[in-house]
Amino acid sequence: MGEAFGPLLQEAREKIKHVEPWQRGTQRTPSTAFCILVRLFQLGLTEAHMTKLLAQKDRPLVRAVGFLYLRYVLKPELLWRYCEDVFIDDGRAILEEGRKETLGEWLRGVLTSQQYHGTQLPRIPTKIDRDIRARVALVDESRERASDNARYLDRFEPGCQVRAIYGDSKNEPAWYDAVVESIEKDTDDAGKERVRFQVQFPDYGHGALVRLGDLDTRNNDSNGESLLKGKKLKVAQSQQSQAAPDKFTYSRPKGYKETLALKMDHASDRLERERARHGEEKPSRARYTREGRRDDDDSRPRSRRDDDARYERSRRDDD
Repeated sequence: MGEAFGPLLQEAREKIKHVEPWQRGTQRTPSTAFCILVRLFQLGLTEAHMTKLLAQKDRPLVRAVGFLYLRYVLKPELLWRYCEDVFIDDGRAILEEGRKETLGEWLRGVLTSQQYHGTQLPRIPTKIDRDIRARVALVDESRERASDNARYLDRFEPGCQVRAIYGDSKNEPAWYDAVVESIEKDTDDAGKERVRFQVQFPDYGHGALVRLGDLDTRNNDSNGESLLKGKKLKVAQSQQSQAAPDKFTYSRPKGYKETLALKMDHASDRLERERARHGEEKPSRARYTREGRRDDDDSRPRSRRDDDARYERSRRDDD
């Protein structure tokens, strides 16, 4: 499969112009990006192939195809592990020439929506969806914090005591006491410089590489307390308020005895209402004899007993 993946990756780098499902201007011709995506489904990518596909930082559209692949085939609970860096500081490259949307902004829509340009994406369970939205909210806060910290970089020199956010697959993000050990600088996919900090957590005996937005010098008492709990609650409340109608009135269901007192809607009642609506007169009700036929109508089908009684009456009249 490695021999097939290489030429396919090169074709994606050269020919993909956008990542919409259809060729622009049509609704029947699939786009180049989705043709390559289907071919990737057929190949079945390994972890090494996926890493190579997402590492094409000079081709944001190729990386977008990789994230679409993950969105379709990966378990929802594993999506954030691949998307976190792009959300925070590695998705600032413009996705498509002539437009302002970045890769991170595009990925946000793919993860938080089930619709993609008129097509249906796999459903993400509600619990995981709320977790992703809560993490996205933390990313937004981290970006604001990073812009504030950028003006006071001297506070995060090696040896300074700070508060750092740490989280992994087993622990949700939380604030911990830390000490800055070193500063690392590199560039993101847009060619802009980004700064990261190697910190050590004295209470836990291990370190981590954190971003500028995950550091703070202010002290608080929420050491080790999850930052996602409050975010998840706000997301749940927001979803419930959007799903609920503006005005909701509750009426007690009618009981058994109450329903018995309701007037039944017979076909004859509906017919009378239709006649009244059209201004027609109500026909007079016919009077029936003991023999079961109407006095003014002899065309009703009669039984054999009715015929015998009529015959006997005619004989008596003749005599």
